[in-house]
Amino acid sequence: MKIGYILRYFPKISESFVLNEINELGRLGHDLYIFALSPAPEDRIPSVPGKGTAYREVHYLPPLSVMQKAVSGFKAYSRSGLFRTEYKAESALLPFALGYFSNLVRRKNIQLLHAHFNGFPTQLAMLISEKTEIPFTFMPHAFDIFKDLDKKLLEKRIEASSFIFAHSKFMKDYIYSLLPGYEEKIRLVRACPDLRRIDETISRRGFEKEKSGPHIITVARLVEKKGIRNALSALSKIKNEYPALRYTIIGKGPCGHELRRKTVESGLKDAVEFIPWLENSEVLERVIRADIFCLPSVRTESGDMDGIPVALMEAMALGTCVISTRLSAIPELIESGREGLLVASGNIEELAGAFRTLLGDIGLRDTLVENAMKKVRRDFDISEQIEKMLVCWRKIAG
Repeated sequence: MKIGYILRYFPKISESFVLNEINELGRLGHDLYIFALSPAPEDRIPSVPGKGTAYREVHYLPPLSVMQKAVSGFKAYSRSGLFRTEYKAESALLPFALGYFSNLVRRKNIQLLHAHFNGFPTQLAMLISEKTEIPFTFMPHAFDIFKDLDKKLLEKRIEASSFIFAHSKFMKDYIYSLLPGYEEKIRLVRACPDLRRIDETISRRGFEKEKSGPHIITVARLVEKKGIRNALSALSKIKNEYPALRYTIIGKGPCGHELRRKTVESGLKDAVEFIPWLENSEVLERVIRADIFCLPSVRTESGDMDGIPVALMEAMALGTCVISTRLSAIPELIESGREGLLVASGNIEELAGAFRTLLGDIGLRDTLVENAMKKVRRDFDISEQIEKMLVCWRKIAG
């Protein structure tokens, strides 16, 4: 099957769920064509087809004269109501992107289009579909649904699509609560980790933890909804009980400077290490050596929050005990006391208590890890989830 992926940026390390999906489809023999505005400037993985890539071609908007061609018709186009300016800089590119990518998908004989995130990519996929009569599907994730949602625009996109894929029961129910009547179009397809890569890491490293003292790790974008500030506050409450404690934070983002400041204020400067970027294989090796993976997600004032983080799934599959919060779809992944520990979102005292519990009880950690590994492999196998997508796509692609 020839499938066209409509994305804002490609590749983007923080969107591992997209890369995992594309890799699995490529492994199954489907022809993947990527249509994106540009590469993500901060990422350092291959952006063109070559050895080890699962996609056939990547197409970006040409860099020269794009704005001159796009801006000329933008004001009239935005007034038409077809596109609310969710991303003002990118919305100016939409008319040009529509014409450029529509010609490409026709020439490549694409059978269907698929977009990730309810925003610019899905709007572009919908308009290309209208122009070319190629069906499209899309998958929303978190901020694109929970923050500043235009319900009328979402309904227009769902109505025009063939299917919408929800990565959790929470998301499926949430969309249906907003827009009853589209239940037949909303299908549960979970975002998943790449278990093959995880198995390679396990076979190379084993499950042995570091012996230099308790080690906690977080892998996430440094944004407010990840709750890393709360992790630092909680660790400051137990630092005297565990003088050899270390906390590694892998990721970068707009909250980086604030979190470094918080580290110093909390008296954790010597215990915390910030690492902005590592190769994926090295990230997995760091996680497997840690004692606890912590992702204390919160809901921000704007409404933004996590969906069901793949980083938690990766840690669970790697045999690292997890702590997170009872928020959004996270309880679908982790039953507290069975596959990890969940605390109330934003409750620093409870989070500090969870750290104490796991650091003081290796037997409990081992039990939680065993259950977590089984859960991920049973319920979050990417092969099974991709087959659900393919069932839908075969119906609409002919």
